[in-house]
Amino acid sequence: MICILSYCNTTRKKTQLFDLIQSIKENYPGQKILVYSHFQNIEPEYYSGADYYIFDHTNPKSPKKFCDWLIIPHQGKKFYRWGSDWGFAVLQMMKRASLFIKSISEEGCLFLNYDSDPTKLRENDMLKLSGNLDNNQIGIFAPWGKSQSQFNMTCFYLDLPKIETSFFKEITLDWYNSFSGSIIPEEIFKLMIDKKYPGEYIMSFAISSTFSEVSRQLPIDSPLNKFFGNLLLTRNNGGSDRRKCLAAWNTTKKINQMEVAISAEKFLLQNEVGGENGNLSFFSHLPEGHSVDSISVLAIDGEKINPPHLIEGLDDNYWDSNYHETI
Repeated sequence: MICILSYCNTTRKKTQLFDLIQSIKENYPGQKILVYSHFQNIEPEYYSGADYYIFDHTNPKSPKKFCDWLIIPHQGKKFYRWGSDWGFAVLQMMKRASLFIKSISEEGCLFLNYDSDPTKLRENDMLKLSGNLDNNQIGIFAPWGKSQSQFNMTCFYLDLPKIETSFFKEITLDWYNSFSGSIIPEEIFKLMIDKKYPGEYIMSFAISSTFSEVSRQLPIDSPLNKFFGNLLLTRNNGGSDRRKCLAAWNTTKKINQMEVAISAEKFLLQNEVGGENGNLSFFSHLPEGHSVDSISVLAIDGEKINPPHLIEGLDDNYWDSNYHETI
């Protein structure tokens, strides 16, 4: 069984889910597929290739808050992003999906996030290694980044018949909230495995995602990669000045103008980064007086983007959580 954990609230995310399902069916035709979703409004055509689909209306978050930031020297800015802690929501999906799979007498399960790179499935060894697990080994995990104290939560394998039901039932929100706010979800994941099954697993590597939230990288298939590698919607953070902005960096050549569409109205953004730094990045304030729930990049210096690059999900929470300061 392969279980896809998902929260696909945009068209792009739904397409990523569809592409992953198709790739699994092509590369592993004998594997059944379970899609577990915390988002209700996914049209059936996106998951029709799956054998099972579960919508879970709960999407619990802990009271913890996380902040990551990065400095782009040639922009002269430090970009911040605050986010809610949805780590327990992922663990709960794993818990409930596992209990369902155990109830239908399936054996092991490879868990993947919906945005796992569909072109890398064959390069991952977890399903192959699952046949080599010893009697006391309950799964296969990958490190989160370079840390050996954290397990990747977007790609792992569980040999479910070897895992006691009581292990999953101990995973509750109160249990999760008992951990310090300084401990990230990936570390909690490893701690819970090591407490019950210390060392009883194999380490491997994870399938990469097609979009990096932390680095603000573009999706690997975006036509914008021809012009730059990173794109971010952000806002000023100067008291009453909360003007919305668009930033791009790691440009392949100097960009003077960017044509965008906001609420079906077209605008031409001018690069506000001056001097030599303007050869490396692009920054522009968006037109004021417009509600920016989504934005499409239509052209770069007159060269049309086909198809236009759409960014969705820009709600009030997004703009509250993403901002920058001058350094």
